[in-house]
Amino acid sequence: MKHLQEITALMKQHASVEYYQSSQRFFKQTAKMHGVKVPLARQIAHEYYKKLSDLNDDEVLSLCTQLFQTGFMEEQIGAVYFAATRFKKLDKEKTLALLGWLNYVENWASCDNFCPLLLGRAVEQGFLTKETLFGLAGDSSQWKRRAAIVSLLKLVKKPFFHELILEVLEKLCNDSEDYVRKANGWLLRELWKANPKAAEKFLLTHKGLPRVTLRYAIEKMDKGKKKEFMERG
Repeated sequence: MKHLQEITALMKQHASVEYYQSSQRFFKQTAKMHGVKVPLARQIAHEYYKKLSDLNDDEVLSLCTQLFQTGFMEEQIGAVYFAATRFKKLDKEKTLALLGWLNYVENWASCDNFCPLLLGRAVEQGFLTKETLFGLAGDSSQWKRRAAIVSLLKLVKKPFFHELILEVLEKLCNDSEDYVRKANGWLLRELWKANPKAAEKFLLTHKGLPRVTLRYAIEKMDKGKKKEFMERG
């Protein structure tokens, strides 16, 4: 409890009303935050981390979970930093705890700060299975569906995961929510950088994708390819 209170106090100490107010324009609903810029929040977490040296792994995970459950983006940034630094190697128990954090994700920024790094690590290490990702892809929460996508972003450079990436995209490519559609396009764009053939085949065989997904997916292509895919629709 001491660490939780101290971290929250530090985040509040460095908060800016101006930053809080200006940041809200990036969210459709009011985002729960103190008003600390992301790089500064990570720096605060980095400097505080040495104080956790007396805690065992279970205690660190418990603290991280408590921080994430506050719902404040700055505390969640701290939770992700602590967990990513402490747990280079995950296991089933830790992965299950991390999946529980998704119940406290309330916006795209929280999702994207957490999932690519920690859930992506769990996928890479084999503790977050395809079946679990498919479960997230079918969830009623748009943030869990987005999580299924953005958790794969760091794995596009590893060909072993390309089939999985395409399977998850297949599940969500016609999702009704804008934030999921944008995530789909983002993942397709990153896949295209690593495996243009696979990404372009997916686009060619999935005509009628939401326009926002398509625009994100083709963003880095040359003008000729962009025009070709936009006309195909």
